Amino acid sequence: MTGRQLFNKRLIEELRFQSGIVRSVVDWTIALYIVIPGLVAAVMIYKEAWQNISLYWHGDLPFSLLLVLVFLFSLSSNFRTYIMEADLLYVIQREKLLYGLKLHAFIFSIMLTMFQVIILFICILPILMKAYHLWLIEVLFLYIAFFCFRLSLMTLKKILHQNVYKWTLFPLVSIIFILFILNLPYVIYGIGSVITIFCIVYFHMKQLRKTNRWFLKELEIEDRERVRYIQLIMNFSVEIEKAPNRLRKTPFIFPKSKRLFADDNPKIRLLELLLKSFLRNKASVFAYLQITMITFSAIIIVPILLKWIIFICSIFFIHYWLYHLYRKMLDSPFFAIVPIDEKYSAWSHFRMYLLFPPVIVFAIIVIFITIRFIFV
Repeated sequence: MTGRQLFNKRLIEELRFQSGIVRSVVDWTIALYIVIPGLVAAVMIYKEAWQNISLYWHGDLPFSLLLVLVFLFSLSSNFRTYIMEADLLYVIQREKLLYGLKLHAFIFSIMLTMFQVIILFICILPILMKAYHLWLIEVLFLYIAFFCFRLSLMTLKKILHQNVYKWTLFPLVSIIFILFILNLPYVIYGIGSVITIFCIVYFHMKQLRKTNRWFLKELEIEDRERVRYIQLIMNFSVEIEKAPNRLRKTPFIFPKSKRLFADDNPKIRLLELLLKSFLRNKASVFAYLQITMITFSAIIIVPILLKWIIFICSIFFIHYWLYHLYRKMLDSPFFAIVPIDEKYSAWSHFRMYLLFPPVIVFAIIVIFITIRFIFV
């Protein structure tokens, strides 16, 4: 078996695995009543954006805001190698086979990233050309710069092992790219991006020969990428039990566990316990932020009528999600040892602190955009 054959086999297995995950969530009823109408609505919205971009994005908004939003889509990319833990026993000993596997996986990662950036730029093309009046050549160089940015982040993810370096370098690299795009002529940052892309590709091609240099790091990336969509589904599903963290660490949020409220009312004490538990749970906080950010993005993008529909639906959805999260937290083994009386329910206060802030923000945005659309 050659490296190319092994890569093709692993890629087909990966596609089958990921398609099984999608089919477990999107059955024929969801596809018929949600996915297909959503695609039709997206095509209609995209067509309308070319005719009247002011309904979705205004040219007075800073161009840097659009760049930040576009750059946020780069944070989840990785170079794939399609290696497995069992390769430690056999494949790693056959350098030619492992090199062929990594080479074809690297080329596929480059092509996939290029395709993803093309799709993203097709989506924002009305904003670039209608709202900011960019020429097609400027869009092309901007595409090259963004493609270079994604490859740079993917490279940093592969060579950095400490999270502290990632959290330091990622914002720094993002700021540098944004400043270059805003302050340099498009020809300069375009040519500079092309040179950087060639340097990144040359660096990886040199490292591919050292087949076991980052083997454990690449294995970690593969494990994380393989279950990415499963983890996403689990984060949004409060019915699925998450694996608890068995490591006894000092929590990052409220490490000394000081009181949040001075009131000694049992309801307030229970509320304080639930809020601390929520804020210390990364999966719950991440899912909460995802829900609010997706709703915020949808409200910004869709037409006026759909803004109000999404706003109203988001209230019921966030309310439903928070209630199930609240009930799940009360089913904790802790409350089996320390039972609470039903009359001390803290649901109303828990809802007030977590539901009202995003709803108020959404309402302000929808009302402001509606007034601006009517009177301007």
